[in-house]
Amino acid sequence: MSTAQKSSYRDFVNSEISNSARVRFVRNVDEKRMYPRFNSHLYDNFAECRGGQQNFTKELVDESYFNIPTGELVSFSIGIGRTMSFIRLTCSGIVTFNPEAGHEYSIRIDVVRSNDQKTLDHCTINVVDDKSGENVRIIPRTKPFAFTGLAPNCDPKEVDNPKWLNEDTKQFQCIIQKTGGSESC
Repeated sequence: MSTAQKSSYRDFVNSEISNSARVRFVRNVDEKRMYPRFNSHLYDNFAECRGGQQNFTKELVDESYFNIPTGELVSFSIGIGRTMSFIRLTCSGIVTFNPEAGHEYSIRIDVVRSNDQKTLDHCTINVVDDKSGENVRIIPRTKPFAFTGLAPNCDPKEVDNPKWLNEDTKQFQCIIQKTGGSESC
């Protein structure tokens, strides 16, 4: 990770914000055992998913709610995974939604098991309004999540002409760690 990237990451600070919404992160019990790694970031620049990333640590998952700003779209990356010896399995995505002041939301990531041993599992990502229990419309971001320095992780055109959905589905990625690099399984 470049020096510029490291400086743009910071731990999430749960501050009091007037007219805020609240979010929490949820994953089911089986995922905690099978996919113990968790990460999420709230991007300062929702359109390009860059410009500073507030980290939510594993300790913050499935706990209390956190204040987020309202009045404009927000973009979160969320991912889970596990490492077995030299193989790493991860499933992650970026979603954008429009939080409303006074609402509480659960950002969920769920694993969908494959019945075929040759096919990797996939995950679904959705945002639930906790009062109504209904899924909130999200904009699934299609550009693959990548650590590319200061380059955008999202295409801003997806916000200009949004394709609103109730959930996003991503395929697990399998990566073999090797000396001097990595490759897909």
